[in-house]
Amino acid sequence: MLATLLFAIAVRASAQTLPDPNLLLHGELVVQRGRGSIDRQTGKGVLKVRRARLLLGAASNGIDPGAETLFVAIGEDVFTLPAGMLGVSRNGRVFSYRAPRPREARALHAFRLRTRPDGYHDIRLVVSGVDLFRLVLADPVCVPVTVIVGDDEGFVGANVTSPSFPSRSLSVRGTCAACSPFAPAHTTEPCE
Repeated sequence: MLATLLFAIAVRASAQTLPDPNLLLHGELVVQRGRGSIDRQTGKGVLKVRRARLLLGAASNGIDPGAETLFVAIGEDVFTLPAGMLGVSRNGRVFSYRAPRPREARALHAFRLRTRPDGYHDIRLVVSGVDLFRLVLADPVCVPVTVIVGDDEGFVGANVTSPSFPSRSLSVRGTCAACSPFAPAHTTEPCE
């Protein structure tokens, strides 16, 4: 019962106000591997990022994922976990969340962040209900992927592709030039 209540709070929290891009500390996000599926009728998809790395910006004072709000944006879809929703491992280096069942059709189902000694943070995540309709019309498509922990942000454009137009399978292969909706207005051109 408590898990269901916490999940309901996390799902409703997605309507929270997004951070001001001018106050974010911009780092680097690299999506190395991902896969998923797409419903060709609706364009909605499930994306499983199995290997991504976040490097905080030089001005960062560090992150505390267990105590800070988490935002994951895939294209225009933003998923939010309020502060305190990520569980912390005994050694304090791994932070994770798994949504209780039954799971919502559009939600952040799982998130895991592991702090590495070299300063990088390994990330795994699973989201569903992501709008990938552009993949019904063209292949590959460039999808902006953003992870924000507190006031630290990492962004990358990810190439999402499918083996063929009728296929439900998709994969993330490489990076592409994309516009971050969280970049300060004075540093980049506005997103289209």
